[in-house]
Amino acid sequence: MNAAGIITQTTQPGFSVGQTIAAGSGATRPGQPSGSLLIGNSTLGFFPLFSANAANGLGSANPPTNLSLSGVPLSSIFTNVGFTGIANGTVLQFRINDINSSDNSGQFVISSPPPSTSTPEPSTILGLGVLGLGAFCQRKLSQGKKSKQDN
Repeated sequence: MNAAGIITQTTQPGFSVGQTIAAGSGATRPGQPSGSLLIGNSTLGFFPLFSANAANGLGSANPPTNLSLSGVPLSSIFTNVGFTGIANGTVLQFRINDINSSDNSGQFVISSPPPSTSTPEPSTILGLGVLGLGAFCQRKLSQGKKSKQDN
């Protein structure tokens, strides 16, 4: 299964690639896709990181095994009524939506991209250089005028 809980390879008769299996009553989110990756805690509740939809492989004969999120606001994940944000210091947990986790195998890799370092445009560098040169020349001129006045 991928992180949305969509079957990526057939393991049992009766289940097909590209479909989901609803988790039973002992799961964290009963009725939601079994095997899906959840985020949350006991106060906020647990919510799927990925929706079981066509973009994540639902109905596909070849669903993706790797899913990623980028630029997704937490309000689109934590869909409980009245969600206003997460306080600093809140601990979130990842869980697999399953009744019996002892037979689970595989892994989810969760990573954060490195912070981007932006490179200034050449025109910005040129503009700063011209400003610096102008300031240098202005200072030299004012020092020259001051030394003439002192003489």
